[in-house]
Amino acid sequence: MRVIAVKEYIGSISAFFAVEGGMILKSIHPVLAETEGYKLMVEQKILQSLGEHPRIVKYRGYHDDSELKGLLFLEASHGNLQNYLDQNNKNNQIDDSTRQKWCQQATEAVQFIHSKGVIHSDLRPENYLVHGSAGSLDLQLCDFGGSMCRDLGVDGRGLPDPPFWDLSWESTVGTDIFSLGSIFYTIMTGVWPYKTSHRTKEKEEEEAKEQEEEEAKEQEEEEREEEDKWQFEDRVIALLGKGIYPDVKGIIGGTIMMQCWKKQYLKADEVLEAQMKLSQGCTD
Repeated sequence: MRVIAVKEYIGSISAFFAVEGGMILKSIHPVLAETEGYKLMVEQKILQSLGEHPRIVKYRGYHDDSELKGLLFLEASHGNLQNYLDQNNKNNQIDDSTRQKWCQQATEAVQFIHSKGVIHSDLRPENYLVHGSAGSLDLQLCDFGGSMCRDLGVDGRGLPDPPFWDLSWESTVGTDIFSLGSIFYTIMTGVWPYKTSHRTKEKEEEEAKEQEEEEAKEQEEEEREEEDKWQFEDRVIALLGKGIYPDVKGIIGGTIMMQCWKKQYLKADEVLEAQMKLSQGCTD
């Protein structure tokens, strides 16, 4: 199989290659193969068990030859959700109806894998893909290397980073549901929980007037964010430990986010039911 390009995105333990047929090959970094190679096996077993579903990345088997080994996937047209939000969040480039649809699709993916006995254990915007088809942009859940499934006897021993982590060291249904609350917040506001105050319409209008100044500061802000990563995570852990959650006032679906964080949903089905009622105008 011929490699067309090395993808810019490099995971914590994985490398990605564009190959023939519009596919992506995911491989473990050679230096980590001995210690982390089992995660590829975990992901392969889980993907085989899940099969085809509109909210799951399109898996196309395991490729193994002398030059290249790894999992094959159909490439998503618009990359991962985190990058898409970073690039398109300003100036209302993503409307509220699309954001609400994505929140529901994020839950649909989790509802499906939970029905198959799979806990993802690392839900975050980077692990959802954005794919365009028939004029619609839709989400697909990916990266099951850290996931667990008792029925299959596999455990990738993954946990998300703050603010997508519920501070529990055990992977459960509740782990994923907590993460969903933070994913919803990120989708609806464009920023992670605890990063900044969420954007209101007034703020968006003000920011539009100051766009040139913001763009000039963008690189500096990115560098500062990277420098402050560990301080940010420590702050989030401290706030969560005290039961202090982000302000969701004025955010569509804010009540659902808060109930995810406070573990008031026992199953993803309950989250989806609440989202469907919201889309029908039955709740806030």
